[in-house]
Amino acid sequence: MSEIALRAVNPAASHIWAIPANYAAHLGEIGNRSITTGGRTARDVGFFLKAPSSLSGAGDAIELPHGSSRRFDHECEMAVVIGKGGRNIRREDALDHVFGYSCLIDLTMRIEPGVHEEDRSLRKSFATFTPTGPWIVTADELGSTDELHSRLSVNGIQRQHARIGDMIVDVAESIELISSVAAIQPGDIIASGTPKGVGPMAVGDRVEIGIDGIGSMSLAVRAALPAPRPF
Repeated sequence: MSEIALRAVNPAASHIWAIPANYAAHLGEIGNRSITTGGRTARDVGFFLKAPSSLSGAGDAIELPHGSSRRFDHECEMAVVIGKGGRNIRREDALDHVFGYSCLIDLTMRIEPGVHEEDRSLRKSFATFTPTGPWIVTADELGSTDELHSRLSVNGIQRQHARIGDMIVDVAESIELISSVAAIQPGDIIASGTPKGVGPMAVGDRVEIGIDGIGSMSLAVRAALPAPRPF
């Protein structure tokens, strides 16, 4: 392992489907920086898309936009990797479409109300803003995910910890929801949603995510190369 660098669990995913507002304790947590308001949950607002080019792996660093003074947050999530595509998949059949599971961090540049209010997909789609890994554990090996716990720490201090089964929209329902709108494809990744405890990161930090039965990965945070358009 010391001689290789692990890539994203699927570096060429066709889609990254992301489920927002999926833990009750997280609702309203970031105050006026939140764009899901009024106590609405994933059942009300559905899903959003992240750019597949934002995917990275356990062997990569997280890169924040060069010289930015914006707030960048971590969100601890489980990745659901689709094995069998389809459209209009009923909840009771949905888990047959899952190939496996991994860890995923949904990184976000927060809005600044009245100053910077970019679309959600832009703020979550910078290169390296969807680390996945360290590998895929297949669905038949892992079994039910309800009693698994996820956790995330920054510089050794735990910030997020949750039971996967406490999600408002579970894996099966998320597949039903997404496939009722568009066809899912083999290799697609679903980001399951984050529990409470989201918070900022900065260049020089180290972020570690882990999920029972899946594994853990530790990533350095560094500055990206300067871009033509700063943020």
